[in-house]
Amino acid sequence: MRLRTLFAAASLSALAACGGGGGGSSTPPPPPPTYANTSSPFYMPVHAGNTWTFTTGSKMADAGPGTIVCSCTLNGTPYERVDLFDPTGAYGSSFLFTKYNDAGNGGVLTTALVGTSTDRGNTISPFSARMPVMNDAPVQGYTYNLNGGTSTITAAGQVQTLANGQQIRSVADDTVSAPPVQNVSFGFAQGVGVTMVGVGSSTTQISSFSIDAANSTAVVRAPQTVQHPVVTQPVEPSSIVPLLSKLF
Repeated sequence: MRLRTLFAAASLSALAACGGGGGGSSTPPPPPPTYANTSSPFYMPVHAGNTWTFTTGSKMADAGPGTIVCSCTLNGTPYERVDLFDPTGAYGSSFLFTKYNDAGNGGVLTTALVGTSTDRGNTISPFSARMPVMNDAPVQGYTYNLNGGTSTITAAGQVQTLANGQQIRSVADDTVSAPPVQNVSFGFAQGVGVTMVGVGSSTTQISSFSIDAANSTAVVRAPQTVQHPVVTQPVEPSSIVPLLSKLF
């Protein structure tokens, strides 16, 4: 009996020395990722004051809504003006975004560029037709046919990391190709908006963003009956290439 008691005591001492029977120290699992996406359902949420800052130090800032008034195809088209600032903080140009229900894609809400400005919207250069660059239900490989080119969703469902370590999910990319002009590319994410811009082989991603999710909406849209077909006339991607290039 004495030997049995001594053996039991020795066994307990050995277990204690080993950390209680195999528990030992272990590395805790990494924390789950923190996603930065806001609650807005749109891939391009718009509200005056929303901003997107890029790794180059350049920035895009929402300056509010407007309506195209011109003797042109897109007369009466509502838009949201987004101002572009170069890495020094100097204003360079403005992009005019609109949204429309794409009947050819099951009525999905589609984001398109409809013009530009170089004086904060005092005067605008409207496109001859809408240039779609993303929709709110992106599918990789979906292509918009443009006269003289295409706009193709090249990736969907991606994850992108911000400078603070937070991640953005549901990122989708689009490339506008209209030879011989350099390709233009955009990235968007649900509840975030713009995540990347590119010209040719040069791209820059956002490092941070600020979105008023509670008040951000889709662009105010005109009824479907006054929206004009995308393929009625050529678009002018060449006009945005030098403007986007200033972000790098």
